[in-house]
Amino acid sequence: MKKRIGALALALVLLLGCAGGALAAGEEDSPAIRTVRALGIMVGDENGDLNLSGFVTRAQFAKMLVAASRYRDSISPDGTGYALYRDLKNDHWASEYIRIAAQEGWMTGYTDSTFRPENTITLEEVCASTLRLLGYDGASLAGSFPYAHLSKASALGLRDGLTCVRGQAMTRRDCAILLYNLFSAQTAAGQVYGTTLGLTIRDGEVDYLTVLMDKLTGPCVASAGETLPFTPVTVFRDGRASAFAALNENDVYYYNTGMRSLWIYTKRASGKLESVTLSGGTPTAVTVSGKTYPVGGADAAFRLSALGGTPTGSYVTLLLGMDDKVAGVLTGSAVNETYCGIVQRSARSAAEDKAAVQTEVTLYCTDGVTRSFVTAKNAEFGVGSVVTVSVSNAGAEVRGASAHLSGRVSADGKRIGESRLAENARILDSAGDGTAVLISASRLAGTELDGNDVRYYSRNADGEIDCLILNDLTGDTWTYVYLTEVDDPSPGVLGTNVRYTYLLKGRSTSFNGGGTKYAVEPGGGAIRFAADGSIRSMRQLRDFSIRGLENGMAASDGGSRAIAEDVQVYLRQSGGYYLTELSAVNAWDYRLTGWYDDFSGRAGGRVRVIIADPRES
Repeated sequence: MKKRIGALALALVLLLGCAGGALAAGEEDSPAIRTVRALGIMVGDENGDLNLSGFVTRAQFAKMLVAASRYRDSISPDGTGYALYRDLKNDHWASEYIRIAAQEGWMTGYTDSTFRPENTITLEEVCASTLRLLGYDGASLAGSFPYAHLSKASALGLRDGLTCVRGQAMTRRDCAILLYNLFSAQTAAGQVYGTTLGLTIRDGEVDYLTVLMDKLTGPCVASAGETLPFTPVTVFRDGRASAFAALNENDVYYYNTGMRSLWIYTKRASGKLESVTLSGGTPTAVTVSGKTYPVGGADAAFRLSALGGTPTGSYVTLLLGMDDKVAGVLTGSAVNETYCGIVQRSARSAAEDKAAVQTEVTLYCTDGVTRSFVTAKNAEFGVGSVVTVSVSNAGAEVRGASAHLSGRVSADGKRIGESRLAENARILDSAGDGTAVLISASRLAGTELDGNDVRYYSRNADGEIDCLILNDLTGDTWTYVYLTEVDDPSPGVLGTNVRYTYLLKGRSTSFNGGGTKYAVEPGGGAIRFAADGSIRSMRQLRDFSIRGLENGMAASDGGSRAIAEDVQVYLRQSGGYYLTELSAVNAWDYRLTGWYDDFSGRAGGRVRVIIADPRES
């Protein structure tokens, strides 16, 4: 089935697509090339190579033309079955394409009843065929072939971006550009041609995202041993470029045959099925362990419906695809998932039968999702502690967890000592008060870890580290601000109400301490927020004079410090602070003051805020 997906998810996928795979090969990622590829007008060889410099034969162009027409979805897979010309047998690979192109009058044969399918096609032949497709006949053209056809093609924009001239054979690159231009050209009836095919044209360009959505097959749930109908060239696994195209049982996947691209998702959500949202009797959303997910697959919708036999209160595993939409549902013995994370809340209460005490634990998991689980244990799990949760069809079992690890993280962020990190390894940095943040493995590159830096880790079946929880190692659990004002009406007196004003990403916010005094002054600061948005604590950053900026480092007289990726840079001028970009300042035109966290672990100490004061000219 075909699945329409969110534009945000697609934009992220396409952004990653530019970083790896066949589409990153320069011009193959141009709007024209990627659009005709996604539409199936032009496909690559078994390696995904489009061979753009190769010349196009008349048979090949007949196929391209039909693929760019209203007949594009009505051709048999092998394209054979018709023989209109004496040099074409009915088993020729392009016989059906040629039959349609000839019968529609887009292409013609020769007076000797031949089509000459292997002859290369010239610019004027392509222009004449394309004009006929648009509905322009000889009577509507001023002049004779080929000059009238070349002139009209130029007037319609069909030749925009082409360097090919009259008499020259067309390359695959030339044909891709011309056929892309075809979609925004005006037909003889006054319509934009692409819109007659259901394409979205904006500002003379084809909306590539809608093309990809229309040609995307999925979501599909893989069965054991399932294979694809093509060999993918570009593979994304859980949103990241991957070299592995193998499908495992219950993977959710999508594919685009024309692009030879595959998207695989291994994300799952296990826990108690709490509720199902219906619209006209059809499930549209489902809540499991306190988290609500949209339903995105027909099979999942059936399993969650009144006819599917999955009652609320049972334990299930949701198979999640793009945009975290539910593509499938596992029940019974297939429910087998383990989570690890940081406790955000723990409370005991009477069980439903009032005969025992149960504990509800809310934790921030290593996949970045906050989930709630009820365990039959009458146990306490302190906020900020590390736990694992084993979910099966019998329920959830919560256990305290601890496992230490030491070693240097490799420069590429793929190993810790002799242990390899899994491709989809999930890493949390955490604090004792329950604050936790997801970080990437590259964030730890080159860091030496000792036993106290790692609170917990686990390994997958291949012995790779797939889950890692750190002990406030990076400083990234704090929110960094610039304090512009600390208004203390009674300095040195405890319990007075101090008003603090700070900048966060350019926005000014003020709050009253409510009797709590923090040891801070105007300048760089770090705030620890609670889940409800209140402030748990605040600390002062340390300042230093920056003598130079280069390669992500801030140099001072005493050495250099790494600059945080999300550093906030403010231009201080005329009594105000203006958020700007790091690339907009330098140490020659500005006096630069950096503020860094000097209280974090060994992967912290990064420049979090920079203030730029213009030097006097």
